[in-house]
Amino acid sequence: FKGARKVTDLGYSFSLEVTDIEKEYQRLTDLGLKFVSKPVRLGEFWQAYTRDLDGNIFSLRQAVDVDSELSVRKLDINLTL
Repeated sequence: FKGARKVTDLGYSFSLEVTDIEKEYQRLTDLGLKFVSKPVRLGEFWQAYTRDLDGNIFSLRQAVDVDSELSVRKLDINLTL
């Protein structure tokens, strides 16, 4: 993507939390998705960065500790509309 910002630049991004980042990384790679990085540990999460079709940065992430308070699985919200 010409002129696309780097993953390390400030700006918006979003993450999709998964339970097995290696499996999802391989599955999506096999489907042709190009990742900017292999899964790397950043603090309490494993993350792998990529871009969508418009060049927006997003990542897959997996909590290192399944009981991490930072995991979306710990959110106490009702998403039913």
